[in-house]
Amino acid sequence: MKKQRTNSHDSSALDRYRTVAARRHSLGREHPETLNAELDLAIKLKEVERYPDAERLEVHVMDTRERLLGPEDLETLNVQAHLAFTYTMLGRYLDAGKLMIKVMETRERLLGPLHLETLSAKEDLATIYVTVGRYLDAEKLMMKVMETKERLLGPEHLETLSVQAYLAFIYTTLGRYLDAEKLMVKVMETRERLLGPLHLETLSAKEYLATIYMTMGRYLDEEKLMVNVMETKERLLGPEDLETLSVQAHLAFTYTKLGRYLDAEKLMVKVMETRERLLGPLHPETLSAQLSLAVVNEKLGRYDEAERLGVQVMKTRERLLALHPETLSAQECLAATYKAMGRYREAEELRMQLLVARPHTIKLDHPDTLSNLSLDGPTTSTAMSRYRDGEELRKQLLVARPYAIKRDHPDTRDSTFLFNEDHGPGWWQDPKSSNLKKSSNSRIREKVTSDRSSLSEGLSNTPSGSLIYGNTRASPTVAPQVGNFPMIIGT
Repeated sequence: MKKQRTNSHDSSALDRYRTVAARRHSLGREHPETLNAELDLAIKLKEVERYPDAERLEVHVMDTRERLLGPEDLETLNVQAHLAFTYTMLGRYLDAGKLMIKVMETRERLLGPLHLETLSAKEDLATIYVTVGRYLDAEKLMMKVMETKERLLGPEHLETLSVQAYLAFIYTTLGRYLDAEKLMVKVMETRERLLGPLHLETLSAKEYLATIYMTMGRYLDEEKLMVNVMETKERLLGPEDLETLSVQAHLAFTYTKLGRYLDAEKLMVKVMETRERLLGPLHPETLSAQLSLAVVNEKLGRYDEAERLGVQVMKTRERLLALHPETLSAQECLAATYKAMGRYREAEELRMQLLVARPHTIKLDHPDTLSNLSLDGPTTSTAMSRYRDGEELRKQLLVARPYAIKRDHPDTRDSTFLFNEDHGPGWWQDPKSSNLKKSSNSRIREKVTSDRSSLSEGLSNTPSGSLIYGNTRASPTVAPQVGNFPMIIGT
């Protein structure tokens, strides 16, 4: 079924290309119907991940409409919103943010703050904020959108429920797990009552509630939900549909968390082989399955196979994506394998590459960068008797983390607790008492502030301060969809 769906997308894109060629010949390149056909073709090209080709078409349509209709025409703004999404998929977050802010502010001025198109622009901007780790700004925007839609459409309207699901996701990233669970249970139960238990939107809510349970460590509750979703999707869509395979991969990860490594391996091998047959060995989803299988093999103590898969994925992503968050995630996985094998020097070399590379893609105070400044990195250094390097990384983590997420976020609390075991609980308030140099903390704070200030200079009238980090696309992960954007976050 997935093969048929992929072929359908390719055939549809070809049909639209023929339509564009015919309209250019009969009507000219600047005719409104030609421009509409070109925009339709760009949308189809994005469905098959041909983002550079889509960008070229959308830039042409945008420039032409700006010249013929003006920069604030609603049709022009519509193309700009599509182009902002394309920039996001290409990792050009600064360009995406600037363009989406322009669309949002112009729609608000022309249509009013309560118009659905204005709200859609706010949702799309919030997805960009989430992609770059600005969760508090995303929360602020989505709260406004949710309250407005509840007032205009009602609390049980499907669009309102979509915003609530997205807000639950943001709560999860902020460590507000109980708030996330409460909101997602509400969304799931309402969709089940309105749409039925077999509707794909209901299943999507169940799947994301399972993700929240995973984050909370409630793996048995997660497994129960995911088995239900998998069995239902296998029955509705078929066992080889892309959505079914995604659920199977999620369930395999759950089995890993439960220590059921053989069950996880069996399911992940099935996912990997099916994706490789349907999508090809170089497809991002195939590579993702290979990397997940490498993790399972490492847990089973099959280090040679874990290393083989990890090296294979890393080299393929380096060749296809260069310096990209997905490439870095493969390096991180391989570093963990080397550490488990006792190959500490190779593990440390990879982790140091990550520490150097990640700020170039997303900046120092992004949560993904902080994850590489976490205790796992210093543990590797400690194993090689490099305590000083490990301590410096831990200090950077603890000083920078509250800038990206709240100080009471579980990640921040856990890191602080473990550091307190070594230095005493007063180290944060009184660095001298724990032999930490105040100048070191100040340098890191200045670095974070400098990063944000330099980004702010690239934006004018940006709501909520600085905006965008990095030049590469973040890896997709399970999350609700909202607005025109499929949800994308950093791993």
